[in-house]
Amino acid sequence: MAGSAVARLLLQCTVQRTHVLAGQPLLALSSAIHRKTSAITANSLQSDCRGFQTSVPMCKKLRGRKHKVHELFHPRVVVENWPNVKYTTEPQACRKTGGRSPETGRVVNHRRAGGLKWTYRMVDSHRTAPEDGPSVVEKVQQIIVDPLRSGRLALVAGGEHKRYILASCNMKPGDVIKTSGHIPRIAVKAFEGDAYPLGALPVGTMVYNVEKYPGDGAKLVKAAGTCTQVLRKIGGKVYLQLPSKREVCVSEKCMATVGRVSNPDHNKVIRGSPQMSRWLGYRPHSGWWQRKTGYHGRKIRGPKATKIYDKPAEERFSIHKLTM
Repeated sequence: MAGSAVARLLLQCTVQRTHVLAGQPLLALSSAIHRKTSAITANSLQSDCRGFQTSVPMCKKLRGRKHKVHELFHPRVVVENWPNVKYTTEPQACRKTGGRSPETGRVVNHRRAGGLKWTYRMVDSHRTAPEDGPSVVEKVQQIIVDPLRSGRLALVAGGEHKRYILASCNMKPGDVIKTSGHIPRIAVKAFEGDAYPLGALPVGTMVYNVEKYPGDGAKLVKAAGTCTQVLRKIGGKVYLQLPSKREVCVSEKCMATVGRVSNPDHNKVIRGSPQMSRWLGYRPHSGWWQRKTGYHGRKIRGPKATKIYDKPAEERFSIHKLTM
């Protein structure tokens, strides 16, 4: 194979007689071969080595396929003047992103577009109370349906303030809920809707709206019908089992709400027509979807290691925006 390549190279090389001296024919031939080889190598490198900003696929399998744009977070709606808006229970006007990033304008979700017009309601995810002071008592005024969230919202009032929180399954108007930040020596007897630090609840309690870090606001278990269970408490840490069967370890000072998120039948809703999906803001699938038959069995994977939330993670990389 190498011999045939050299033969083709020799046939393509042409040497002018005027440049060949009497005693140096081989030197001129070798220089011509070197120039031809350098040109071929440069052309091959120019065609094979592509930069990181190219849109040409690197292999045949990716040819004709759109490249995905990875974003850290792409919201469904954008509220006008969001950083400067004070907390209020009034619905806020918002605009839909249509599956595009609000910063770059590029499509980040191809299945999101259209739908009915919605309004955004601010939900207070901080159920905090002083550690040594009295508990905060609030009364449920109303249970509403928010189209931007799967669970129901509860409008609660305490003192001179009103706010929206995530409602539990059995919560109804007129109920009185309590929020305490004290961790006693003996576990408390909590009722549904009450918020306590995880260290104050007995083992086996079902909770939702859990914080990752103390005072950071609820981040875990907020979808409709979900809850997590307190497995064990060891040395100021509490181990929980998420709905995905993954175990996490958080501080005992993290706040959580006792009970289960409302609307447990959310996953049983049947979309009767493609137009209903359009009303909800979903575009149709692209391509032919075929259900797997299970002929090759399933892969059995072991449980993942416990995720420990000890301190907030540092930013590993910075986002650079390139403009033309």
